Amino acid sequence: MASRERPPESRAPGSGSLPVGTLGAGQGGSGRPAPTDQLHGRVEWVGDNELLIRGDDGVEYDVGVDEQTRLFMKGELVTGLREYHEGDEVRVTYGDGPGGLVAHRVDGMPGTGAEPPRPQESAPREDTAGPGAPLDSLR
Repeated sequence: MASRERPPESRAPGSGSLPVGTLGAGQGGSGRPAPTDQLHGRVEWVGDNELLIRGDDGVEYDVGVDEQTRLFMKGELVTGLREYHEGDEVRVTYGDGPGGLVAHRVDGMPGTGAEPPRPQESAPREDTAGPGAPLDSLR
């Protein structure tokens, strides 16, 4: 058979070809397995290389993160798990890894009350100017 010729397609079981419109579990362009599932929920805990997520189904999921995991917060690419906090809403695309679930992608949005604390304004200062200062007449 010449290199440009294709063998005839077979629909026999085990023939290796899939019916049109079906997806097989193959390799992505990065060499990692294609994502297998998605999880939506809230961050319960953030570790050095994992997230504990309470899914919308009420179940807690321990999802590992590795150097190939793509992390996003508010649509922006972030460099580490330090950007995620308890209460953040996340959507995780993950697959099975050697030690459990491994995230391929994490998309996060800050949860209510999850925004970093804002700098507090200093307490009002006592006016140190003596009587007759320009603002003294406004009191």
